Amino acid sequence: MTYQESDKVIELVSNALQDKHPSGFVPVSLLCGYDLIDVISALKLQTANAYLCLHNHPNFENIFKDTIQSYDTIPWHVMNAFVADKDINSINPPLALMAIDPVTMKMDDRLASMETISSFADFCKAVGHSHPHYWANVYKRIGLEYNSLSPSGNSPQPF
Repeated sequence: MTYQESDKVIELVSNALQDKHPSGFVPVSLLCGYDLIDVISALKLQTANAYLCLHNHPNFENIFKDTIQSYDTIPWHVMNAFVADKDINSINPPLALMAIDPVTMKMDDRLASMETISSFADFCKAVGHSHPHYWANVYKRIGLEYNSLSPSGNSPQPF
């Protein structure tokens, strides 16, 4: 996932959550094929960039903390809002993006092993804004391919 793609994913999620169906749920098709893992990865890329953009702000700790707290809630909103398009008019439809398989009651192994946004933010701070390979470290930590389309060095990306 590129940083630009993470912008697209976050915009899709934001628009979809604001465009709830009268049932209170959101058709999963509004995510254009992205899943919960993609959403969390996009949030982590946004977190990494927020750290770079905000680190010199005099009120950095409070602003960054507030940003991370809001990012931490988004996966839960996503899990509880999206349903299959065919089920949008159903009463109590099954959720489409669950962390736990309702049949086996097992947590999705990919999600069980994922780091929280808060913990990832701590990682970004530990790497530090001046690290010459900041973005390479970020991509490696998230488990995303780092390539020529990825941000380089430690430059923040435009909002």
